[in-house]
Amino acid sequence: MPDVRRCSVCGRRLTGQASRRLGIGPVCARNTRQAQPVRPVRLPVPQQPLLPTHINGRPVTDVPAGPLL
Repeated sequence: MPDVRRCSVCGRRLTGQASRRLGIGPVCARNTRQAQPVRPVRLPVPQQPLLPTHINGRPVTDVPAGPLL
């Protein structure tokens, strides 16, 4: 008669090599496994402005737009 190993938690037959190595069935292993860590919330990263804020050392609000267009 073949060696029939049983789960130490629920008593079902163990069929897979990993199940026989652990001594518990895959369903019991899934139920007893610890939860995965929750991913941290990604904080927004400050972005560079798309347009220049200074031209020749002066703020854009001080520069007349006529010659730049």
